[in-house]
Parts: sequence; C-alpha cells; structure tokens
Amino acid sequence: MTSEMSSNPNNPTVPVTVAYTPRYLDWQLGTGHPTNPERARIVVDQIITWAATAGVDLRLIRPELDLHRMLQEAGLVHDHRYLTDLHDGLSDEWSGSNLELRDTAAVMFQGTVDLVEDLLAEWRTGIWFNPQGAKHHAMRDRSGGFCVLNDMAWAARRLVAAGKKVMYVDWDAHHGDGVEALLADTPGILTCSIHDGTIFPGTGKNSRPKDGVHNWSLAAGSDDTDLAAAMHEILDLAYNQGPDVILLACGADGLAGDPLSTLKYSLEGIGAAARSLGFCAADIDIPVIVGGAGGYQPLTETPAAWTETIRNLHEALMTPEVVDSNDPWVQFCRNNH
Repeated sequence: MTSEMSSNPNNPTVPVTVAYTPRYLDWQLGTGHPTNPERARIVVDQIITWAATAGVDLRLIRPELDLHRMLQEAGLVHDHRYLTDLHDGLSDEWSGSNLELRDTAAVMFQGTVDLVEDLLAEWRTGIWFNPQGAKHHAMRDRSGGFCVLNDMAWAARRLVAAGKKVMYVDWDAHHGDGVEALLADTPGILTCSIHDGTIFPGTGKNSRPKDGVHNWSLAAGSDDTDLAAAMHEILDLAYNQGPDVILLACGADGLAGDPLSTLKYSLEGIGAAARSLGFCAADIDIPVIVGGAGGYQPLTETPAAWTETIRNLHEALMTPEVVDSNDPWVQFCRNNH
C-alpha cells in the first residue's frame, strides 16, 4: 500500500480516503460484459476535482498486489479449496485459467483490506472508499454475480475481531446474498440490504432479526420514496444498536435506466440516502467504509451516483449542526438521537 496524495493535509476534520490503482482497469470480463471498470477511474477523477474545490482532506491509497497476503486474509471468509483454485487462476467468472483476472480480483480485495487497516491504525470519524469494493455476491466456496472475493464480509469480520460492532448497509439493486450468508448469526454484526426483489439472485425475501439479518425486498419499479422508507428503518436500527462503524455497499444499479434492475431511484434519492446515513454516523461519531458494488451505466450515472454518495456523506459528517433544520433527514436523526 502506498499513500499518494492529500488535497488539503491541513484540514483535520472528516478525511476521505480512496483506494485506487490503475490495475482496477484490468477487470475486463469479456466483450459485451456489463461490468466496465472505467467507472472506477471516472469516479476517482470526480472525487479529486470535488475535493480540490471544496477543500476536502483527501488521500489516495494505491493497493499493491500481494497474492500470499490475499490468500491469508481471504481465508477469513473463503475456504481453502476455493482459494487454491483462484491461486491457479480459476473462477466461474471467466473461462479457463486467467492469472491477470486473478491478480485484478486480488488487488480489488486488497483495496478494502488497506482501507480497513488504515482505519484500525488510527480510529477516527471519516470516509474510506473503494470504488471496486463491495463484491457482495461471493460465497465461501464460490464466486457469483461478477464477485470473486467478498471484501465487505472480510471487513466486517476483521473489525469484529478488533472489538468493533459493525452495521452493513447495502442499497445495491441486487441482494447482498454473499455478505448475508457469510455474516448471518455473527455476534456484533447487523446486515441490512435494500434490493429489487424481482431480479438476481432472487434471495433476501425475509428478515431474520435474531440472526442480525434485515432485508427490504422491493417491488419492481420502486423509487426514491421506497428507498427513503427503508433507510428510515435502517436508521432506527442504527440508533438502537449503536454500531462502531458502518460498512456501505453503494451500488448504483438502482438508478432509473440501469439495464440490470427495474428500480427507479434518482441521483437526488441516492444523495438523500447517503446524507441520512452521514447524519446518523455524525450523531454516533463513527466512520463509514464504502464499496462501489454494482452499477451498469458506467460512464455516466454510476460514477455520478458514487460521487454524490461520498459528497453527501461528507457534508453530513462535516456540518450536521448547520444543515437546514427543515431537512427531513436532519429532523429524523435529531428525533432519534
């Protein structure tokens, strides 16, 4: 891991740390595949521009490939046989042995590892973002849904091992089935997924509060109103449970027009959801670790939604006391705090 820059190192409040390397752009799963890693480059460029304009304390961390470390760390959530096959370049996400894609999957996972370790080295309020993180469909013994290594499940277990209580929030259009399967019934962890109940993977229809599992399976065509209603319930859980850290999978595939879901969120709706989570994190005084997850309008809406997420989280964490008191999210957070 190398730290490359800080836009405003003299600003001591609410830092934003982004994990990015040009190696992310090697995540090419084939001609016509809906995943396009250019979205990561675009969002990082947008965040750098925003941070410079707004005077945000921004750092870029460059994750570096270390296969041995990846195998060790990923063993926290994946089984040995699965990781042995991956070491040999094998995955159901591509055909045959492909060492370049293996290495790219590993460095994307490493991005989240580096962010978590950076936070644990100096615990503080702030935002940590891996645009190629939140590979939430990967299971213990198999890949799925373009996801090979489940970095968010790893992050949750690593943080719990460090004595932290974790709340995982996922508004990607697809149910975070891998995260749920890997973390259910784990003391100190809550998982919350808001998703399109009519599409892949077809799970997440019910909640199991005793296992720390909470799901909002939305109808086809659900919009900002439905997202906001689910977020209100998630904030209730956060205030009641008092986590030490929030993990957020901020998938942008719920935006209207995304080819892989029926949801109809707007950029404003995504921004409001992020703002609400930021106000809650500010009230509780906890950090937020963010992974990009899905989003299949890669050159436009997806990076725009991710930028809105980071910007709104940061605004809420920076200035909860001076934001317009008529904002319904502010009122809700104050009433619950």
